[in-house]
Amino acid sequence: MSAPAEAAPAAEGLLSRLLRLRQASVLTHRYVDLKLADLGGLLLLLVQAPLIGWLIGIAYEGKTESRTVDFILAIVAVWFGCFNACREVVKERLIFLRERRAGVSVRAYLTSKVLVLAVFAALQCLILLLMVARTVRMQGSLPLIYVGLLSTCLAATALGLLLSSIVHSQNSLIALVPIALIPQLIFSKVTLGTTSPVVDRIESGMIAAWGLEVLDELRKTSHDWTAILRAEGVLLALTVGFLALAAICLRLQDE
Repeated sequence: MSAPAEAAPAAEGLLSRLLRLRQASVLTHRYVDLKLADLGGLLLLLVQAPLIGWLIGIAYEGKTESRTVDFILAIVAVWFGCFNACREVVKERLIFLRERRAGVSVRAYLTSKVLVLAVFAALQCLILLLMVARTVRMQGSLPLIYVGLLSTCLAATALGLLLSSIVHSQNSLIALVPIALIPQLIFSKVTLGTTSPVVDRIESGMIAAWGLEVLDELRKTSHDWTAILRAEGVLLALTVGFLALAAICLRLQDE
């Protein structure tokens, strides 16, 4: 009696083909293994959120959530995302170029990075918020504030991957990261007060400004859901835009 024929592999769905999920799965497992092998770097990532949350709690202990607290939370979320991601491509540039010649997709490569870094972002934002809420009277819904922080952090993660895709060495990255992060502090109505139309246009490109808008609205008794959804939509658009630019930069490195 003849052996039964092997079942044909299931056809990939549209999303799977778009993101190259089969390749991304292999790359994600490898990326997780590399993260777990680097215990020092992993510990640094995990310690940031409770430490910074504890410091914010000390500074604003017993106070009610204000726009200043929201701004600090938004800036910290931007820092988490960008810091987590900014070295992840450039430090393995030679490996990436070798794997590209073997047929590894840029989409799969970036997908693997985003999946793992999103887990770190989710964990860091959760710990940060819980630490701050221990001593600061938060006025908004904690689950919704968490979503606002996470979307801010994910947009900054995409920015970090873009920065890491632009440069060819970690020394260049050291100079580039402050150029991307310091304007997040400068171009905000919290620090500037009254602004000009030019400043408003620049501010509209700042991740922290949109994260602050979400937290600001959630702090109010009557939420403007249109403003919240618009800000979340902009953060999503920035995330997708930064990742698309990162993909373009990585493809240009093939040439």
